[in-house]
Amino acid sequence: MKLIVINSAGPMGSTVLGALIEQFGYQNLPTRKRGLHDYLTGKRSVADNHLRERTRKLVESLATPRVGGGTSVIDRDKKQPIRRLDPTKIEDDLLAFERKQFMSVADMYAESNQLLAKGITYKPVWPNPLGWIEYTTDIEAFDDSASDLYEFYRVEFGDVLFFHMHRDFVGWLDSLSSQLLLSKKLTLDSALLRLSSARRRYDSYELSVSAIPGIHVSFESLFLPNTPHLVEKLRSILGSPECVNVESANYDLYGSVTDYHSAFNRDDVTGKYLNGAAIRFARQAERKSRIGFLDDLIFQTLYLFSLAKVLIMRFSRNANIFQ
Repeated sequence: MKLIVINSAGPMGSTVLGALIEQFGYQNLPTRKRGLHDYLTGKRSVADNHLRERTRKLVESLATPRVGGGTSVIDRDKKQPIRRLDPTKIEDDLLAFERKQFMSVADMYAESNQLLAKGITYKPVWPNPLGWIEYTTDIEAFDDSASDLYEFYRVEFGDVLFFHMHRDFVGWLDSLSSQLLLSKKLTLDSALLRLSSARRRYDSYELSVSAIPGIHVSFESLFLPNTPHLVEKLRSILGSPECVNVESANYDLYGSVTDYHSAFNRDDVTGKYLNGAAIRFARQAERKSRIGFLDDLIFQTLYLFSLAKVLIMRFSRNANIFQ
């Protein structure tokens, strides 16, 4: 069974790509952070209970009504809380999974996916999927050992295909800021956005994926009018999808199911969250070989103006803050 690994760092459109790949017969579940890289690199042995514990926590999380997924933070927060999984359907499977002694990480990972898929209620799942979609969240941590990680994947899973997401730095930074600006609870962390740290994370990600063979996908290629071209590219790589008419299909954006046009009409545009001065400064700083303390200080000041706008709108109870 093939493993599809989608690499991204922050808001790069990975779940939009995953929703498209799902149409080709691959299981797409709203799951992340099960510690797979720790197992592959030997930090955890197959006897370690971390993946078992994370699977139970995912069952509990997906069984709890909550908002999630969508095309953006704003789109996510408009949705009603829903339960995505019925734990009663998999009680026995989960207990058996927790007790089982696995011979390989791949077997443990596959069984975790199978029991989660069995409990899913918010959408139809593939009864016999061609493979699984894995969303990574820490690939930038392997900027000096990404080729080793690639080999670990190949040894453990055999049939594995990587997709690498790419987005221009300023657009990525703007979308990243929305996660702070639109946080339900504004804290000190919400008020801090260091430009140099963001750039280091972005560069580390680009360095990591450059060392891993795979398919490179730009953020812009996901959205209309470019979507049909990407569908044809995927068809040439993965074969004809089970769902031939992609325009009539529904798409699961990490736990939020939507129609074709809602999924692929771009909502997250550059300049939607940060003010114009912050965007212009970030573009200028991007050209520098090194972003220094003064750059951080200027950008932080400009970012605080965007935060002030959020606070003013919240106090005035204006729901259309970024619309």
